[in-house]
Amino acid sequence: EVQDAATRAEDKCRRAGEEAEEAKRAKARVEEDIAGLRRQRDEDIRTLARREQDAATANRQRDEALRDLENLKAEKEQWKTQIEPAMGSEVKTLREAMKTRDGEISTLRDQLDALRHAAPTAVPPALESEIRSLRET
Repeated sequence: EVQDAATRAEDKCRRAGEEAEEAKRAKARVEEDIAGLRRQRDEDIRTLARREQDAATANRQRDEALRDLENLKAEKEQWKTQIEPAMGSEVKTLREAMKTRDGEISTLRDQLDALRHAAPTAVPPALESEIRSLRET
């Protein structure tokens, strides 16, 4: 009977030791899981910080693009109200000058043709060089 009690006590001690070892292993697994979760949390925090930084950069770029767009709209309005009208009158003046010049060229060509018919070799060199310079312009 004492022997049986001793055997039962030894069995209980052995099971308690095994349970203690299993509890230690379970504790180690839990601690490992906790460490893994902490690493994942830290990585998630870094990822979130990068995303926040990227969002801030994107917002700055958007704001700059909106400012640029507003500036372009203002320039376009200035072009329509100030520059185009001024350019229009200048273009009109240039067109009139070109018409006058075309008329002068036409007159000189007519004179040259008349001179060639009158005396094919008697075209004054000054007139010919003036015609040439007008053609080049």
